[in-house]
Amino acid sequence: MLIRSLEADYLRRVAWFTISIMLALLLTDIVIFRRALRPVTHASNMSRAIDPSRIDLRLPTSDVPSEVLPLVIAMNQVLDRLEKGFRVQREFTADAAHELRTPLTVLRTRVETLPDQQAVAALRSDLETMSQIVNQLLEVAELEGVTIDIKESVDLLHVCADVVSMLAPLRSQAVRRLPSRVVRRQLW
Repeated sequence: MLIRSLEADYLRRVAWFTISIMLALLLTDIVIFRRALRPVTHASNMSRAIDPSRIDLRLPTSDVPSEVLPLVIAMNQVLDRLEKGFRVQREFTADAAHELRTPLTVLRTRVETLPDQQAVAALRSDLETMSQIVNQLLEVAELEGVTIDIKESVDLLHVCADVVSMLAPLRSQAVRRLPSRVVRRQLW
């Protein structure tokens, strides 16, 4: 009974003070944690901006808590290696395409001197396919360096007209190669 009376007396006199101190400490902790984690939040926001077109960005190491700093440094090192890998890949694609053009030209010239015209026609077709692949490699290498702004607007009518004008000659060539009865069926 004495213990219960002491508890009741304690709670009446000290409880409001203890609860207010605990609330003050809780609010102080929240402020301290937010302030301490602000550099981490900033680094996290910067990491969202990193994508294949912006691999040159690095996470800031200033003002980062010492506990998180090794992670940020490791992440920056990973980004350095990725950037180097992308650069090597781009250079390889461009170099390979350029290096393949000369042998293809030499091969095309040698094929033209062959006496068997059926073989020449077949080889020309194969060489044309290989040339298209090499040209596509060059275009890929050029396009990898181009960055596109997401907010930029595009006139789709103009793009579609360009695509149709580029593909129309290919379609007409393909139609000319087909027997006339097949062409009539496809057109109707």
